[in-house]
Amino acid sequence: RQSELQTLEQEYRRDGGFVVIYGRRRVGKTRLIKEFIKDKPAVYFLATEEVEAQSMKRMAGVIARATGNALLGNVTFSDWADLFRAVATYQPDQKKVIVLDEFPYMVKTNPAFPSILQNIWDEFLQDSNVMLILSGSLIGMMKKHALSYDSPLYGRRTAQIRLMPLPFTAVYAAQSLPFDQAVQHIVQLVRALFLRHGLAHFPGSVLEGLEAAGLLVFHLDDVQAERTAHGLGHLPGLQGKGRVFKRLYRLAA
Repeated sequence: RQSELQTLEQEYRRDGGFVVIYGRRRVGKTRLIKEFIKDKPAVYFLATEEVEAQSMKRMAGVIARATGNALLGNVTFSDWADLFRAVATYQPDQKKVIVLDEFPYMVKTNPAFPSILQNIWDEFLQDSNVMLILSGSLIGMMKKHALSYDSPLYGRRTAQIRLMPLPFTAVYAAQSLPFDQAVQHIVQLVRALFLRHGLAHFPGSVLEGLEAAGLLVFHLDDVQAERTAHGLGHLPGLQGKGRVFKRLYRLAA
């Protein structure tokens, strides 16, 4: 994910960075964000479908731990602006990152939240030495509430990242295993899927399995290309199947 990390670092260095990250579940959005903020002052908040008052209470606790101000954890907040201001005013000369992960859940809880956040950003947050990251797996809601022209947040973002499954070549490059060992488990999985269900019948459970293994299966053609580069032949019985799996992955999206 070097390209995505580079984008985030560039946004961190600018004034008023506002980044939207979205993509299917289990493609590594949270891992990417945590890798980016691991050496930075940051407030990472993972939203849930809990009531808004409970979300505010949890976020106050997150901010209390991030800032070292234990008193914040004992305050009952009723205004999101006060929570964000607590971050903005903490060590104002130090660049900080605020992450709202699973942002769509905050919108589900309060449909007005995009408008609330827009007001907070415009009023003080964009000028407060803060980088804001919104992330979510509900792609339709991310587009509607964070990216679309009709969203109150339209025009605020300075960058957006749609995170896709890693190509097999990237996964293989990060391993120290011989190539054949690196692909052995995915070959076994693909063969098992063919033996159990064949190409004519893929129930939902199998599509879920394909999604879970999507970082490898989706790029089966890359595996074949790498084998060729290493002087190896095609995987027995799987010639051309990469295109089939790509289509199935798109249908499951």
